[in-house]
Amino acid sequence: MNLGQYLAQQLLEAEQTTIALFPGAFKPPHKGHFAVVKKLLENADQVTVLISPKTREGITADESVAVWELYKTLLDGSVEVRVAAENPVRETYDVIKNNPDTNFIVAFGKNDADRFRQMGKNPNAKVFDAGTFEGQNATGLRAALLSNNEDAIKQFLPDGIDIADFLMALSKAKKEEIPTEEPVAEPAPVAEYKSISQDDTFANYVLSRETEIEQAAQDFNFPIPDIRYAFTTGNMVILTDEIKSKLENKDHRDEDKGSGPAMILNYDKDKYYLVYGNHLIHGEDPKVLMAVLDLEGPKPFPLKEGKLNESETATIGEFIKYAIKNLGIQNPPRNLSLSYDTNKAKEMRSFGYFSPNDNKIWVYCANRNMADILRTLAHELVHRKQDEDGRISYESGKTGSEIENEANAMAGVLLRDFGKQHEEIYQ
Repeated sequence: MNLGQYLAQQLLEAEQTTIALFPGAFKPPHKGHFAVVKKLLENADQVTVLISPKTREGITADESVAVWELYKTLLDGSVEVRVAAENPVRETYDVIKNNPDTNFIVAFGKNDADRFRQMGKNPNAKVFDAGTFEGQNATGLRAALLSNNEDAIKQFLPDGIDIADFLMALSKAKKEEIPTEEPVAEPAPVAEYKSISQDDTFANYVLSRETEIEQAAQDFNFPIPDIRYAFTTGNMVILTDEIKSKLENKDHRDEDKGSGPAMILNYDKDKYYLVYGNHLIHGEDPKVLMAVLDLEGPKPFPLKEGKLNESETATIGEFIKYAIKNLGIQNPPRNLSLSYDTNKAKEMRSFGYFSPNDNKIWVYCANRNMADILRTLAHELVHRKQDEDGRISYESGKTGSEIENEANAMAGVLLRDFGKQHEEIYQ
């Protein structure tokens, strides 16, 4: 039964029913989406959430449904969650057009006003502007999930939803997608530690620990891009007592014990260094993100000598347009300075910054791989978007702040997606 048939059946049972339609991707839904449905229930007899069938960055429609079903336990009213056949917005148009005697309320989110303006011209439909959600977006929630940062994930969940239940809903939906006819093979052991899982991108989590990576690079005089790359292509493993006993450092200054796995760098064959996390690493079979850095082999990110050429600056221009579009920046930066001033970078202890006062971005480019330059640029462009939304304050630049963590995570997403279409940035 399609959505139109379903709603027609409901209307036969209740005359003068008002139905609210809320189409969207919802990959996954967050507390901003939850608040919209709660508001719609105050003005409608029923709310139908219509989900896009497309997978977005690993989050499927089934996972979206599972999370909405969890959220429904806190909603007082009739809420139907359905997956659209193709496009949820187009399906919403069709439902309104084919049911002229039914009263509809249609909710839309940020940047969707133009698409819904025509819908409001139907005499039986009222358009509800859900607006923006302070600090809430599905991109940020996906980044938090990738980083395994429970504190960050909690910021996106409605009050009353336990993070364990939220993760269980996602996990259950994911398992239901896996065919049960064939057993899933256990991963083979890797070297002297047992492998838990292997993923080709820990990029967002690694970028959120940039401060620790920079400190490790300074301690050992390793290029920052090499260490970052090693962790991005690393493995989540169980830490053995043997490896723990080989740690070069027995203490770590970072006291944050609840925002993701410890990060251990394996270098120079049999040496190990704790880059981030609790040095005691409590718990049975503790998991860590293990990176292997081959100091004798070729560098993963060869350092670039000299200034950027015309082709490289063109790539930067393409990335700026891509990031502005995907971040929804209305007022782009007035100026971008590509700097080769090493002394300034050392004084600032940073490869880039955004100045809210004059809406300008500065990025250090000397001896850096293009992907590395674009990551910094993406980080500062996210700050521009945050400033545009009125979220930048004098404390925003502090390491570990919500603003910085969000910029790190979203920069990783932008770089990864852009890199899929522009593999040359990794050369």
